[in-house]
Amino acid sequence: MDNKKQNLSDFDGYEKTADHYKVRRNNTFGILSNDLETIIPADYAEIIYRNNTGIFFCRKELFKSKDTIYYCFDKNGSFLKELHYSYIWFDYFSNQDYYLFSEADSDFDAFYFDPKNEMTGEFGLIDANLEQQLPARYGWISIHNKDYILYKGDNFEMHTPEDEHKFRSVINYYILTGGKWGVMDTVIKLKFHLSTTGFTVPETNRFLW
Repeated sequence: MDNKKQNLSDFDGYEKTADHYKVRRNNTFGILSNDLETIIPADYAEIIYRNNTGIFFCRKELFKSKDTIYYCFDKNGSFLKELHYSYIWFDYFSNQDYYLFSEADSDFDAFYFDPKNEMTGEFGLIDANLEQQLPARYGWISIHNKDYILYKGDNFEMHTPEDEHKFRSVINYYILTGGKWGVMDTVIKLKFHLSTTGFTVPETNRFLW
């Protein structure tokens, strides 16, 4: 950490949180301590902070490709490791100790709007300690208690329910057909696997279990 105190007026803008300042200069971001000492220099196009772990995830490029690098720092600015994933979804799961990631060489901005095209069996799982728990080979992942529920396939169809009382408050729902399903526990031991002809995932509630 640079112990020299910074002047907030030297930046184009800043956002104050309980733990630090997020500063902006020429469309790049950095982090200052409450004492205005540099924790992370203003060299990054994006900085995401996770309160539950005190880890900063920083990207220098906002495009999503297999060459994307997340630079990870602890709350004091010490470098932890690099993560080479095209994109990480930090808030996909209600369990904040796990993050969904992809290694696909494409832009996933349309992920939530067009899963039939974007969810192509290239998703994996990392935990809050930055350790990979599942490789990027699954089309859909859910977490239930201490188990992972997995779908391996790429046949996603989006529908508008004709029977509206069946899916109250759901505008669209997804049908996952074919492929294989399985359950693993958190030490990656296969509990059982099964095949199914289809499974329904409401758009407004991905966490069915």
